[in-house]
Formats: sequence, structure tokens, C-alpha cells
Amino acid sequence: MRRYLMCLCLASPLASSAAETSFISEFYKSREVEKSDLPAATELMIHSFRLAVAGRNADYTTAAGASAASLIYRQGKSVEAGRFAREVILALDGFEV
Repeated sequence: MRRYLMCLCLASPLASSAAETSFISEFYKSREVEKSDLPAATELMIHSFRLAVAGRNADYTTAAGASAASLIYRQGKSVEAGRFAREVILALDGFEV
């Protein structure tokens, strides 16, 4: 039992690090794809936003959320961009200041 608890304690930071790497890598993948495929870049950025929210990272939640809203707007979807911006604001309400 003690060995099991020790494994859990040691694995916890690794799982957090993997999730963090995932939303960071999604963010930068979106930036790379942005010039050639705006819809794909938007989906990657929205995915990065959702992973950052799940990972409780306020910085990437803000950056990916604002970037995704901008990418949506650039596709001529102003109402959808506004709705997504509202989702970002509501997600940020759950973070400590």
C-alpha cells in the first residue's frame, strides 16, 4: 500500500506536466498552421484553450481563449466569436486573482 501511494505521489507532477505540454504544444501548432489553414488553426486554439482550462493554467487560458476568439472573428463569424469570448470570460471567473 505504501509503495502504491508513493507511486501516485511521484506520478502526479508528471501527469500535470504532460497536460501542460499538451496545451502549450497545441497553442504553438495553431500558430504554425494559422497562415495556411485558418479553420484548422482555430480548432487547435480552441482545443488548447479547453486543455488550459482543464489544466488550471490562467495564462494559457487567457492567451488561447483570446486568440481563438480572434481567429473565429477573422473568419467572418462575429457572433460566434462573441459567444466564445463569453465562454472565455466565464472560464476565467473560476480562477483565483
